[in-house]
Amino acid sequence: EKKRLSQNDLSRINTLMENEDFLFYDERVYALEDQQIDKNGEHYGHMYVLNDITDNYNYTNLLHRKAYVDVNTGAKNRTCFEEDIQKLDARLGEEENSDMKIGVIVCDLNGLKHTNDTLGHAVGDQMIAAAARIMKQEMEGAKDVYRTGGDEFVVLYTGESCSRMQDDILRVEQACEAESQKYNFLLSIAMGYTLNKKGEKLQEIHKRADDAMYKRKMEMKKDNPLLVR
Repeated sequence: EKKRLSQNDLSRINTLMENEDFLFYDERVYALEDQQIDKNGEHYGHMYVLNDITDNYNYTNLLHRKAYVDVNTGAKNRTCFEEDIQKLDARLGEEENSDMKIGVIVCDLNGLKHTNDTLGHAVGDQMIAAAARIMKQEMEGAKDVYRTGGDEFVVLYTGESCSRMQDDILRVEQACEAESQKYNFLLSIAMGYTLNKKGEKLQEIHKRADDAMYKRKMEMKKDNPLLVR
């Protein structure tokens, strides 16, 4: 049985139309149209027309996910990362955003080769998926998490959320330690981070964060040589 639109639903429609947004209702998606009611040159009111676009909406979302989301981890993929940093570079080039804060964390799993060699690639894939899930859960201040390579991830921060990078890194490290107790492999991620300098391009910021990650990986190797294999 179909539900009837409530007064609250109706009151939302004008806002949705102003924002060119869709109405999500009763597991369906509707495009909204406002039609005036006129007769003999006089305006009597207007009516809303709801066009069911659920199938097209779902298909478009599916295409978007295939194009921009890594199917194995649910993180955004490298294509999406490269497009997003171009957009951020364009924003930084605008005078009103010249002081905008950008933070980058480069993440690389430790010990993936060792895990693949000793436990098999299926376990290695499980390791990558677990790391991605933790990063998405624990890096609460992040704008987005991207899988840019086999075991490589990049996390972007913007604005005031940049101040949360160190706390988020600590949360990921603690979560990885706890998660390792559930599996027969050690879950560990080397992470390097940096903030932008005025006038820098995102590729430059990414390079400095990558250098910081590599330095951190070498420090972790001293404690456990198997981590960097």
